[in-house]
Amino acid sequence: MQGETLDVTFTLSLATVERVGRLLESTDQSVVSSLVDHLHEKFALQSAVGCELVDGPRENISRASGFMEVRWTWRCAGLEVLEIRNEAFFSLDPVHTHIARVSLGERGVLERLITASNRGWSISLVSDEMRSSGFTSYFRLGVEHIATGYDHLAFLCAVLLAVVVAHGGGLRDVVFVVSGFTLGHSLTLALGVLGWVRPSAPAIEGLIGFTIALVCVELLVSRGGESRARMGVGLTLLGCAILAAFVGSAISWWGLLALALFSGCYLSLLARAGNHARRYHGGVTVLFGLIHGFGFAGVLLQAELPADRLVAALLGFNLGVEAGQVIIVGAMVVLARVLAPNARLAEQPAAIACGLLCGLGTYWFVVRIFA
Repeated sequence: MQGETLDVTFTLSLATVERVGRLLESTDQSVVSSLVDHLHEKFALQSAVGCELVDGPRENISRASGFMEVRWTWRCAGLEVLEIRNEAFFSLDPVHTHIARVSLGERGVLERLITASNRGWSISLVSDEMRSSGFTSYFRLGVEHIATGYDHLAFLCAVLLAVVVAHGGGLRDVVFVVSGFTLGHSLTLALGVLGWVRPSAPAIEGLIGFTIALVCVELLVSRGGESRARMGVGLTLLGCAILAAFVGSAISWWGLLALALFSGCYLSLLARAGNHARRYHGGVTVLFGLIHGFGFAGVLLQAELPADRLVAALLGFNLGVEAGQVIIVGAMVVLARVLAPNARLAEQPAAIACGLLCGLGTYWFVVRIFA
């Protein structure tokens, strides 16, 4: 923002461009032009007097960086309150999340999540309390992200079911595995945001679905179904590997075969571990936390944060994720105690829930790696 002139930029990864282009089902124009038209139709600015479009949309694709930018220039008179309305992508994916970042020059920078349930943003430009977004803003961003990250919530639910029902653990075991998950995703969140490790985003999103499905399969192993569990996981991954060899995927065919080998060994180990199964489960939860951490990192990477605010953003966002995680896990534990105080009574509902989560995780895995 410079005076009454506002330069607007949408930044999208090329992987997102390809997926959204397919969802738009454009037949008479290119994927890029269809996407640009969608953004132009779904985004709007408004002020007290009014806003007019001066220039744009203009797109710029950089294969080297892996991103596409779409730019507009607006002029808004009477800028005491700026109304931002963003409807982009929600008709295609209701759980999509945008990060909105407004630069006010010397007055600072503001950030906010734009979701399907909160598509507008009203900014008072005459407020004396306006200041640059800091630790508190990123803390809130982290809480909001874990609350709307349904795949991460599904994984936490699967972990709790595995600990309590499959392995007969108590509150101490819940704290142990959740702490392991925290340790894992905190490490890769930092590595990803600092740019030290940059894995493929579609592959990470697919692997998050895989972690949900595999943790749920543990319940089948705990009931003596090791051979069925290994066969089901193995055949699914083998089928994906064959398909990947012909059409390609975010994870190579040999990577999928490696996942099949890992899954078979892990499930066999659990079946023979006896009382030590909880420890192995805790170790794998740390490993899976590493994968989820890269997923969290994608949120901050899209915000293109300046270097002087990176540490505050990373610390605030991570603590926000942890705070939201503690609240959610606590609520799940209390709800489980209220609905099923007897562990035996909880087995059948838990088996149904695990089946549903396993199906959901498998769906996410397949759809995301072949998107």
